[in-house]
Amino acid sequence: MKILVVDDSSSGTELVAALRQRGATVVTVNLPHVISADEDGRISDPWALNLLHECVQEGYDLVVPGSESGVSLAEWISAELKLPHNSREKIWHRRHKQGVIEVAHQHGLHAPKSVTITPFSVQGGFSLDPSLVEDCVVKPVGSGGSDHVYFCKTESETIRAINTIHSSTTLLGEKSPSVVIQEYVEGPQYFVNLVTSEGCHLVTEVFRYGIKEGSGAPHIYSAITVDPGDGHYSGALEYTLSLLDALGVRFGASHVELRWSKGRWVLIEYNGRCMGPEVPDEVYFPARGFSQISVLASMLTNGLPAAEREVLAGNSEGCVAWLMPTPQSNGVLQQCHWDLIQNFPTVRRISHLPKVGSYVDNSNRVTTGAFGMVFLGSSDRNAVEADLKSLEELDSRGDLYTVTAGKVM
Repeated sequence: MKILVVDDSSSGTELVAALRQRGATVVTVNLPHVISADEDGRISDPWALNLLHECVQEGYDLVVPGSESGVSLAEWISAELKLPHNSREKIWHRRHKQGVIEVAHQHGLHAPKSVTITPFSVQGGFSLDPSLVEDCVVKPVGSGGSDHVYFCKTESETIRAINTIHSSTTLLGEKSPSVVIQEYVEGPQYFVNLVTSEGCHLVTEVFRYGIKEGSGAPHIYSAITVDPGDGHYSGALEYTLSLLDALGVRFGASHVELRWSKGRWVLIEYNGRCMGPEVPDEVYFPARGFSQISVLASMLTNGLPAAEREVLAGNSEGCVAWLMPTPQSNGVLQQCHWDLIQNFPTVRRISHLPKVGSYVDNSNRVTTGAFGMVFLGSSDRNAVEADLKSLEELDSRGDLYTVTAGKVM
């Protein structure tokens, strides 16, 4: 089997490795610039058209995204070549935050009230919907993760966030992006990971975030898998399955974020790729026997029945968690105190260790995991929960990093 992976960054790295372990011939390609589909699901970018021609010549069996920037292009190529793919008419909606919300509303699913503001619409001044001026979330329409996401309490904060995003370049390389303003949704945040084949969805895990919302931006610091017996598990899954069907998701990986707010599930965002930034086998397999990456790779190479067997043979009640430490401020990193956490019983791996002497900027740590990730895993949920709580306390006190103000000279 010959598979093209579009954008092998972030969790795409693990996907490529898992596919090769299963005997697939894998070719990777990374985009030279942002490539988006129009509202009809078409792409006219010359580089993309040339890649499509190359794909015809190469005879790929599958074309899939490895990470965020490759989602639309991989879906478009797959549709053009009549390979397994999602609904073509909703390519734009699945990648555009406003588009996802519109589809959710059309199908009776709760989603935040929102509006899109383009850079052109603000020329000469603009007015905001009074109901979205305060207590709102402002972010690029096509951003990934927490990149350029702002929580705004006042009209002046909202306008400042809009202007900041319009004058920025996102992690995915988009310059002066359009902005979506959403009403703030209160409540604990969860995410659901799945793989899909021929419209049949298979859940791999449900996580609950540890998140703080101070200083104008979301600060996600941890996540832990939710037991199937948990009261929120089935409801989160039911909402997610309805959303995927509404979005025309028929093939590949999905990562859906939700909040339990005022007694109902409300959409935060949909992503047509695996959870990022990392899914290490040595953490997932001892605790659960599978991960979203491994199940996706099995489905791509051997079909949905093989993926289902992998999940059934695993331990869905096994517990996996991660902590993303937060340096107490931006500045020069003087020391990482990893010795404080290495002996916790359920800690399985510490990744992305930042280099001492480098400049620390907290702005996109959640999206990239650039300032370290501590992974925990065990068949004993209580042990993981206890260790994660202790690690969160160490992190909240600022004990894991020593940072001084200033720039690297």
